[in-house]
Amino acid sequence: MAVPHRTDAAPFAWEGGSPDDYVGWTLIQASHALGRHFEAALTSLGLTPMQFGVLVQLSLRPNLGSAELARLVLVTPQSMGELLQSLQRMGLVERDHSVGPGRRVTARVTKAGHAALRQATPIVKALNVPESLGLTIEERSLLNQLLHKVRAAVVAPGFHAEATARVADDEPA
Repeated sequence: MAVPHRTDAAPFAWEGGSPDDYVGWTLIQASHALGRHFEAALTSLGLTPMQFGVLVQLSLRPNLGSAELARLVLVTPQSMGELLQSLQRMGLVERDHSVGPGRRVTARVTKAGHAALRQATPIVKALNVPESLGLTIEERSLLNQLLHKVRAAVVAPGFHAEATARVADDEPA
């Protein structure tokens, strides 16, 4: 049922100030905007940004298990299983299932996976050129340091509980 329009009521305005003053919101917006460019560029190679991230992590740390990879690329273990299956179907990753039940199944990048990474690397580098991001070299370095700091804080145990507690503390009685 539609709510009738009241001309005598004051329009509702968000009381949180300018959305531009919220670092988290700005970070989300920047992430979505840049993510679309990553998706478009990597799609030409048949990869998603997450698949690229998994290949990078496996190339740096061969024989990781699914849970370890999930923590590194910040996805759920279930999502990592699906990512690994898709990469395996594409021939970019191989997994050792011979370890037996209850044992950790590890994954490795195949020759085709390394070739895909070699093709993707110039694309990813081009999307990280400071001038393309509207930054100087120094600003890009500082921003990257700060983003690593933010990522470490938000993945730390207790972050969500602390943020939720702050919300409860700010609510009017």
